[in-house]
Amino acid sequence: MEDKDLQEMWKAYDHKLEESRILNLQSWAVNLQSFQMVQSFKAKNRLQRLVPYKIAVLLFGILWVLFVGTLVTHIPFRINPYFSISAGLVLLINLVCMGGYIYHIVLIAQIPYDGDITGTQQKLARLQASTLAVIRLGWLQMPLYTTFFWHKSWVGFNSGFLLVALPVTLLFTGLAIYLYRNTTAANLHKKWMQLLVGKSPEYTAVLTAQGFIDEIERFKCNL
Repeated sequence: MEDKDLQEMWKAYDHKLEESRILNLQSWAVNLQSFQMVQSFKAKNRLQRLVPYKIAVLLFGILWVLFVGTLVTHIPFRINPYFSISAGLVLLINLVCMGGYIYHIVLIAQIPYDGDITGTQQKLARLQASTLAVIRLGWLQMPLYTTFFWHKSWVGFNSGFLLVALPVTLLFTGLAIYLYRNTTAANLHKKWMQLLVGKSPEYTAVLTAQGFIDEIERFKCNL
């Protein structure tokens, strides 16, 4: 066999290898694109189902703020300053939480589901962090509901106040501080966090959507 024939055979072999490589790359790209579309659709569908829940909570929050605000306007500060201060702080916390829910709804609408998934992951991370921040803030209003009914006529050295009302308020204050400090993503594996936060519809939806998107990265590594 002449050298020319061998060269032709090598060229043909190299050509087939190149064609095979191109086909493999095309197949990889198609598989990745298809998987990314499916996972992105799952994540989008999961988060979009969360929007009505957040709107419902937001509407309930509006009604609650209006109710408490009405009570504050009808009970002057000079008559019961404890109620006015407690209710005012409850209103402030709830208004901030409502602002957080509005931010979540807007953020969900802005999450990109096509193209580079880095932007999607960043938005989901922000949504997760903000969701936890709202939950943490909500804990702080717990002791305020125990001081709603304090009155200047019996606050002091009254036995009922010292033995019942004050200990209850201190208990809820300590609990609120503990929950505020420990409601973090790092503690999500703990049973009490799973019970209080991990099973909540809004947080599980974000985690599920993140799982769908993260699977795309793992799929890339396995191809």
